[in-house]
Amino acid sequence: MCDRLLARAWWTAIMVLVAVTAIGTLLTSYRGVFELCAGNLTPGVARVLAALPLGAAAYLLCRHRGDLVGD
Repeated sequence: MCDRLLARAWWTAIMVLVAVTAIGTLLTSYRGVFELCAGNLTPGVARVLAALPLGAAAYLLCRHRGDLVGD
């Protein structure tokens, strides 16, 4: 029973981490694109560039989810 609870808690933690990084990527990149469309180049480029490592992290977490969770 305790093993099942621990496995489910670990699965939930990994899924929350994947969701948070993906949502952070979307919000940061959309805000950067809107800043660029509004003509604010410096904050727009900074936000778009900040979204790249978040996107890479979300991609890697999704790709290796099975290894992290143990599926």
